[in-house]
Amino acid sequence: MAALRYQVLIEPLAEEDGSGFVASVPDLPGCMSDGASPEEALARVQDAIAAWIEAARELGHPVPSPTGTCSIGALLAAAPTFDDARDGTQVRDVPF
Repeated sequence: MAALRYQVLIEPLAEEDGSGFVASVPDLPGCMSDGASPEEALARVQDAIAAWIEAARELGHPVPSPTGTCSIGALLAAAPTFDDARDGTQVRDVPF
């Protein structure tokens, strides 16, 4: 089975929300994680994706296929630099 590649949005959190960054997966409603850095948020959201998919399967719900490929790069391990968008939102495709 081919790896699924979900788009991950990484956005800065406001100071009143604890600062750091939040990583969310638009194709998987409610699937998100956070971290002190964009890299940490991305690493943590991979666990959230796995948990989301596992829970959906256990409940007999369909697992949505990834939509779109708005990729700036692959995993941070393969592309360690992090490119900033004008609005502070960053996007990565995360293979799963």
